[in-house]
Amino acid sequence: HKERGLKTSQATLLKKYNIDHDPKRLHDALYDIEMNFKVFRKQLFDLEIWAKITKKKGRGGRLKF
Repeated sequence: HKERGLKTSQATLLKKYNIDHDPKRLHDALYDIEMNFKVFRKQLFDLEIWAKITKKKGRGGRLKF
């Protein structure tokens, strides 16, 4: 399920997380893997921060999917 108007392209995510990248190399398999890993690490960091904030507010800090 994808929310309407939600931009999830690799280039959009790289820009969102301020990750330097070469637009000409996007869609090169090895480069894509490297860039996806960098985005994934940033997303994990965001989730860790969110979990710590909610834990401090008494919500248990558990992620619900």
